[in-house]
Amino acid sequence: MKRKLKISLVVAALLGVGVTVWLSSRPEKPDYQGKTVKEWAMQLVGPGANERTAAEQAFKTMGSNAVPKLSRLAETKDSLARVALWDMALKLPRPMRVRLLRKVRPPDAASIRSAAAAALGIIGADAQAAVPALSRAMRSKELDSGWAAANALGRIGKAGLPALMEGLKDPDAYRRQAAASGLGLMGAEAAPAVPQLVGNLSDTNNNVRIWTISALTRIGTPAGPALLQAIENEHGLVREGAAKALSGIYLSRRVVGPPLIKMLQDEDPGSRRQALETLAALHAADNEIIAAVAKALKDSDPSVRAAAAKTLGELSWKSQGAVPDLNEALNDGTETVRLEAKLALEKISAQPRK
Repeated sequence: MKRKLKISLVVAALLGVGVTVWLSSRPEKPDYQGKTVKEWAMQLVGPGANERTAAEQAFKTMGSNAVPKLSRLAETKDSLARVALWDMALKLPRPMRVRLLRKVRPPDAASIRSAAAAALGIIGADAQAAVPALSRAMRSKELDSGWAAANALGRIGKAGLPALMEGLKDPDAYRRQAAASGLGLMGAEAAPAVPQLVGNLSDTNNNVRIWTISALTRIGTPAGPALLQAIENEHGLVREGAAKALSGIYLSRRVVGPPLIKMLQDEDPGSRRQALETLAALHAADNEIIAAVAKALKDSDPSVRAAAAKTLGELSWKSQGAVPDLNEALNDGTETVRLEAKLALEKISAQPRK
């Protein structure tokens, strides 16, 4: 008897909550081509490629006209009524629960926020009015929608810069990653954030460092001076991360050579190895650099010796002056070093001097 009474009370409560949910979810008038802004946003993140393309084009056409509604959607919260309805429904016996939940949409605020942020990112600079809403959304508890908000801020451009720079200092590592991702999408416009990003190269979270390096690389040439300064004067993770970021930026070889040669004297084998990898990526190969890399074939760490041989191979014909050193490395006590030296010699001989 008590069980039936309890179920009846729960059902009555559910009906009351259901009415509230129904009243708050009445259909809106369409905004463009028979669909609401919300419907277009959800289509944008749906499974169909053609539908996503159509939604993207719709937001490019609507432009700033869609921003006010998207801003509100970017801060959508599930109503207490809907959350309560689902919470209570889950406590019902299975047959009753299934019948009820078929008729009630589940809490979906997080997915709506992510979709709205994606749409604002497509609109880009014309969505500047949404920056305050996206800044708040970036700090939301749902990590996926926070990341989407950060990326939208990056695509909007300079107007989103202060919020993303603030995000680099967030106590939550995932939000620091999201902020770095957004700054990378901003490209050269994110140049004012470079000092902060360089500072984050020492972050204790490896994923934060990875996204920070990516952001610095995507910012490009404006990040170059700060990265060179970090390679010249810093040590450890900052120096290593700066060299890695620099490997994706085109700068004069005369400029990048000296600090990277200096880095080859770093006490940390990981830093020495990264210096070699960056020299190879930048194809920096004047006589001084070739001599420094050849000298690294005698490094105390076998992974550095192997990296030196591989770098000389990547520089191909420019490394012909190091052939005697590579021949000597064929007798190295470490198999990996011998193999890399052999491959390097093959690459050098295959490419005649130009």
